[in-house]
Amino acid sequence: MTEMLNKEFSRKTFVKGGGAMIVAISAVGAGVGAKAAKAANDPYASNGPFDQIAVDSWLTIHSDNTASLKIGKVEMGQGTPTALLMIAAEELDMGLAQMKPIFHDTNVTPNQGASVGSQGVQTGGKQTRAAAAAAKSALLDLAAANLGVAKGSLTVKNGVVSGGGKTVTYGQLIGDQLFNVKITGFSAAGNATTPAQAVAGSPGTKPVSQYTIVGTSPPRIDIPDKVTGKMTYVHNIRVPGMLHGRVVFPRGQGAYGDGTAPKVLSVDESSITHIAGAKVVRFAGFVGVVAEHEYSAIQAAAQLKVKWAPMPTISSSGNLWKSMRDQDSAGTAPARIALTRGNFDSAFKSASQTLQQSYKFHYTGHLPIGPHCCVADITANGARIYTNTQDAYGTRQQVKDALDTVMGSQTLPLNRIRLTYVEGSSVYGSAPYREAAQAASIMSWLTGKPVRVQFMRWDEHGWDNYGPAQMTDIRAGIDGSGNITAFEFTHFGIPYWTTPTPQQMVQGTAVFATQGRAETTISGAQYSIPNWRVVG
Repeated sequence: MTEMLNKEFSRKTFVKGGGAMIVAISAVGAGVGAKAAKAANDPYASNGPFDQIAVDSWLTIHSDNTASLKIGKVEMGQGTPTALLMIAAEELDMGLAQMKPIFHDTNVTPNQGASVGSQGVQTGGKQTRAAAAAAKSALLDLAAANLGVAKGSLTVKNGVVSGGGKTVTYGQLIGDQLFNVKITGFSAAGNATTPAQAVAGSPGTKPVSQYTIVGTSPPRIDIPDKVTGKMTYVHNIRVPGMLHGRVVFPRGQGAYGDGTAPKVLSVDESSITHIAGAKVVRFAGFVGVVAEHEYSAIQAAAQLKVKWAPMPTISSSGNLWKSMRDQDSAGTAPARIALTRGNFDSAFKSASQTLQQSYKFHYTGHLPIGPHCCVADITANGARIYTNTQDAYGTRQQVKDALDTVMGSQTLPLNRIRLTYVEGSSVYGSAPYREAAQAASIMSWLTGKPVRVQFMRWDEHGWDNYGPAQMTDIRAGIDGSGNITAFEFTHFGIPYWTTPTPQQMVQGTAVFATQGRAETTISGAQYSIPNWRVVG
């Protein structure tokens, strides 16, 4: 059990990200030249592929006729990496067993955007398909020259190209070398910040009728290690010299719309001197504790005497919907017309049939199965961070936002802040992985040591940026043929903060959305409605 739950690595191994801790990171840069090899040896380099229409940003074909797929989407229980490997294998005409994943890392994998909103396969699949189809086309060009036959006459199975009575493998054609080929011919191929897109069966991709992998249900690649206990979760990582940290929050939930973080009036550091090795870590309004042993950090966070300024009182949730109506009637929550087309009022009045309904849902916590955790090692030369973020590139910016304040003139550029995804205890929405990453980074810099921060359950229940409660009134009208002629979407929502709490604490302010989260997928945006109005 100790072996399964405590994966200890030297600090050198930790910052390099090698070994068994992060599967396939050792494949980074293999055989692609001195420049890539040098980059792979720099533990803090965070130069993820910028040219996202380059095949090399997505795929590497190895000399043993296997392929590595660089995956910028993450595993959160849905099997997304398995699905993306299936799509790549299908387009390449390789077997799924020949495919290797290289998991999300800001020095290695493309920026496919956050793994949110069911976008893993919906968008990540299109990007992967485009890259794999372009790679196959380039490989067939090489094979045609190698075998001396027309490209159109070639066939491929399991990465073996046949033509003119001869064969050659992908590995023999390009093994561990760069493609130096762009992804072209697909919609939104665009530029380096817009990954190429290709829908199934589109020109240049494999016809759907010839699929042999996509549409089947092979075993997921992540399950065996989870079942046998070999999986290293972010909570399991241990580094010699590492400190365990906890953030100290006031109990309760911050008020929406207040615009400031909790304010510290005083900290009595003597209140934890009886806990061996426990120390207070403080910067401006940020208060944390660290210790060599995790339980000592838990005790210190619970027992540290901190006097907080009173937070604004928020309204009870018991009469929330009535409060929203009252605020609307009193003009304290002014309506804003976000979009208008045609004349809704006239069309609704003259419609053959009308329907109106109100919908409500309450505050939504982004609460994982187990509290979030992050391990960070912040130095003057760079930052090395392991996190179960849904968006490594976005979290990298948030870490920098917090460190810019704490580090002052020694602040790090983005390409010296490297994040690697390691599975955690599940995530949902804008989960507290952002807070964990910022908190661990702040404490690591202030202590000069690697720091592992794990939240307590009450931390996340109290200081998650809850999805705010929402109420929506919808009115619609149809004509005699059943066509929607009028549609109105009126959304009542409470502003929510978009700044992670540790950043609020060190900077003293929060950034808030201008209004609540308007659910765009039910606002009528997907329909061609002549008379349409959206009110926030």
